[in-house]
Amino acid sequence: MHDRPVETGAARCEGDRGAAATELAIAMPLLLVLVLASVHLALWFHARQIVSAAAQEAARSARAYEATDSDGYARAEQILTSLGSRSVTDPTVTITRSSGTVTATVTGQSPAVIPGLVLDVSATTRSPIEEFTP
Repeated sequence: MHDRPVETGAARCEGDRGAAATELAIAMPLLLVLVLASVHLALWFHARQIVSAAAQEAARSARAYEATDSDGYARAEQILTSLGSRSVTDPTVTITRSSGTVTATVTGQSPAVIPGLVLDVSATTRSPIEEFTP
């Protein structure tokens, strides 16, 4: 049999000095990017929900009996202001009427957590115009 000296814990790890710091220096930026990407994606989903709600409310207001496009614009602006004044940047509301339907489109951008990565959000809702028929 070969007689090998028994290594103690300190002697066994002597060649690994600084390995934990190196691993941490490599892993932390990747973890930070992963966390920022998750927050960025969550803000995009939130902005998308706000834009969708604004488009639905704009179409609902503009389709009412004797309502005008201004009613739809006002309601969309109200929703965007109350729900997403900082969640949706550069919002644009477009309302069009054609052959008995009203279409409301709301577009904007979600806030950027990761610099340079700006994600657009958009929602369109189409609804029939209410008419009085005696």
